[in-house]
Amino acid sequence: MKKYKVVIVGAGNIGALFDQADSEEILTHAHAFSADSRFALKGFFDADFERAKVAAERWQVTAFQTLDAAMEGTDIVCCTVPDKFHFDVLKQIAEYPIKLVFTEKPFTKTIAQAEEIVKLYQEKQIPILLNYTRRFVTELIQLKEKIGEYGSFLRGTGYYGKGILHNGSHMIDFIRYLLGEVSIEKSQNPIFDFEQDDPSVEAHLTVAGSPIFLHPVDCQVATIFELELFFEKARIRLSDGCAYVERFEVLPSPTYEGYFNYRKVEEYPVKYDSSFRNAVSNIADYLEKKNALICTEQDGLRVLEICKRLQLCK
Repeated sequence: MKKYKVVIVGAGNIGALFDQADSEEILTHAHAFSADSRFALKGFFDADFERAKVAAERWQVTAFQTLDAAMEGTDIVCCTVPDKFHFDVLKQIAEYPIKLVFTEKPFTKTIAQAEEIVKLYQEKQIPILLNYTRRFVTELIQLKEKIGEYGSFLRGTGYYGKGILHNGSHMIDFIRYLLGEVSIEKSQNPIFDFEQDDPSVEAHLTVAGSPIFLHPVDCQVATIFELELFFEKARIRLSDGCAYVERFEVLPSPTYEGYFNYRKVEEYPVKYDSSFRNAVSNIADYLEKKNALICTEQDGLRVLEICKRLQLCK
């Protein structure tokens, strides 16, 4: 069976170092592609060749000294460089005859950069899969599939920190994934808890006219990523980085006749190691069966547009 050949550009934590071949959980691009028999991991390219060598030794593959050498015969490229280098690296790898790019978020640092990449990749006919992690997690996919059973969406509240683009973009994308397109009403009260050009902001959003309020928590104090959604028939609470899902149903009050409460009926853990497995499987199914990609460059551009507007605090 022909295997798709994979190169990882960026030999850091998410590309290679968060786990190793015998780790129980899959936490890196390297582990995900190594664990799937449809792919063959060729190696790593990094501007710092020593980093590439460390990653290559861990995964028993090649450390490439040049991008040309890395791209020879390559089908799939993972872009796992720091955020500020996404644009330059995505431009460079588009010059090679590859089948697909799997890139970390955020898409790019600016809207102009993202629009240029979208145009370039459309011209080159190279598809992009963007790694907004929660779209690929099995339990969260199942949650999305059940959303329609809960009746009309009423309102929601989310908590995050470490920049509306850097971490808040995950929240924006996840809300879009679960509920549909997001509109901006207002943003205010920025806190600069990560980078000076990426504040965490209070945001008033709407989905089909129903409000969602995002509240920043200083990441220097604690890390938080939580979302609570109210529907006509249910309340969904995602806590501890969305590591747990609680489901409440609207049920008669056990105490007061004629009243109804949201009462908890289910709680279950979310296993994030399914994310990389499902993302890699999505790539194979796209290439072999023409299945739709779960998170595209258009999703990345839209999330970037929302986050950039929110940064303005208007």
